[in-house]
Amino acid sequence: MGGRILKDRKRTLEKYCRGKSVLDVGCVGGIGKEKNKLTHDIIRGVASHVLGVDNNKKAVEMFKKRGYDIIYADARSLDLGRKFDVVFAGEIIEHIEDQGLFLENVKKHLKPDGLLILSTPNAHDFAYHINRFMGRMDDDYDKCRNIGHVVAHSYGTIRHLLEKAGFSVIEYYYINSICLTKRRKAMRPLTRIFPDLAESILVIARLDAG
Repeated sequence: MGGRILKDRKRTLEKYCRGKSVLDVGCVGGIGKEKNKLTHDIIRGVASHVLGVDNNKKAVEMFKKRGYDIIYADARSLDLGRKFDVVFAGEIIEHIEDQGLFLENVKKHLKPDGLLILSTPNAHDFAYHINRFMGRMDDDYDKCRNIGHVVAHSYGTIRHLLEKAGFSVIEYYYINSICLTKRRKAMRPLTRIFPDLAESILVIARLDAG
């Protein structure tokens, strides 16, 4: 089922998105100068079709001019009138206050037996707690306010949220950052032993029948 460090995120995304129709929610952070390095570009390389959605109007217009199929919209109120095989939501849910409403909207855009691939920062991230122990932050308030997060999920909380919304987790992994600081590089051996201390969580969940 998972629960280990994911060494190759690209291969996992390709596995679930190859030949599929994909809705990428909050997509502009997954587009980069180097092709097949970031999530949207990885998905775009293997999916039968991928539609991106983002609420960054300036970025949407820029990437549309570069040939990307992207629309400007709010994921909480999106209504495309069509369904997809896969919805990908990378590092999005932690920014959304009404997460149940967001997941209901995801369900509306998924075909029966469709998949939600979701990643989010890990509440058990060891580097964060090291910063607290070293006095670099007092609590979560300033961090969340500065980066727009309303919640930090552990695997347990995100699984509970998904199951309440009508999804079943089929795989989950922990992820170390692509851009590692010296501290994160030093902690990599620890996360191999204790994966739940890694920076982020990746969950693959299937929409329940009925």
